[in-house]
Amino acid sequence: MSGLICPHCGIAVDIGLVPVRIKVLPNVEGYDYLSSDIKKGKLIAYAVVDSYTNPDYAIFECQACSKKYVATKEDGKDWVASFPIPEIRVSEYIPDKIKSALKEARLCYIIKSYQACILMCRTALIRLQREQDVENLKSLQEQGKISVRLFQMAEEVRLWANVIGHNDVLPDVISQDDCEELLLYMESLLNEVYVTPAKLKQLTDKRKSISKEQKQT
Repeated sequence: MSGLICPHCGIAVDIGLVPVRIKVLPNVEGYDYLSSDIKKGKLIAYAVVDSYTNPDYAIFECQACSKKYVATKEDGKDWVASFPIPEIRVSEYIPDKIKSALKEARLCYIIKSYQACILMCRTALIRLQREQDVENLKSLQEQGKISVRLFQMAEEVRLWANVIGHNDVLPDVISQDDCEELLLYMESLLNEVYVTPAKLKQLTDKRKSISKEQKQT
């Protein structure tokens, strides 16, 4: 991992080349302090399980915004920010009711509540259909608003939500990779319906405005 994303500012900073700086903290049972072994940003303190070289979690100071946050080891390998929860940003072009559902879906993914994430994706799908005044996702494809492939991706999100919502399934029936892929499908659908057309219109209007000004000079 070349960078650790700060949950405050959202900037990923290269953490492999920064010397460690330890802030002096009270001697608390269960903590160890290190001055140079782990080069993971401006390390404040860390707790260890077995040894100095295998920290369980750590407090970092962002090199960009100087705010502190807690990070944990993901599968014992890469550092991942765990507190505070990162600010969830969603495009301004997505309608508010759909945006709120997508934000909640992302939040569920961050806290590893994968079934809840997919169910919130279904809520976003339902609100999308209402906002677009269509009975189903197939209608969006028939109207030319989404491609066949994108319809299949969105339909997969809907079907997975049905499996989770209507069956007594175990919490691990959907893996992190599964959830990440389905959430990506959901975001791709919203980008195609709302974000891409809005940005394309902005660029088109800007180009026409420039062309018009040049003709007048």
